[in-house]
Amino acid sequence: MLRMALLGLCLGLVAACAKSESGSGAAGSAGADGGMLGDRSKSLTPEEVGQGMQLCRGYVARLCRCADLTKDTRLRDECDLSRSQPEGLTMTVRYLAGSEGPISTRERLEAEAGARKIIAACVRADSALDPARCPR
Repeated sequence: MLRMALLGLCLGLVAACAKSESGSGAAGSAGADGGMLGDRSKSLTPEEVGQGMQLCRGYVARLCRCADLTKDTRLRDECDLSRSQPEGLTMTVRYLAGSEGPISTRERLEAEAGARKIIAACVRADSALDPARCPR
């Protein structure tokens, strides 16, 4: 289940990146930086990033500890895959900080949405773990 969620998340991020690089169709006519409505988003705050990193790292630690204790191969596979979530969030935050150079408003909005999706996936996956098998 988690494997499919991670795969979907990765594919969604790749598709969003490909779309932002290739498209200058209808979105391009509305303005490359935010469309006709302008930038109405709330930027990703340092507090939100910090909480997200803590949540994702906590989820990974809990899942991997549970996999080690129960010797469950399914949980071990999920543990191995889940390690990419904090790394993906870190890469996104670095991108937002300008590691790849200046970014447009559209790129910032897409990256922030991707970061929030990673955080949400960590929260959902952590809440789905059985507390009897995987205590906090």
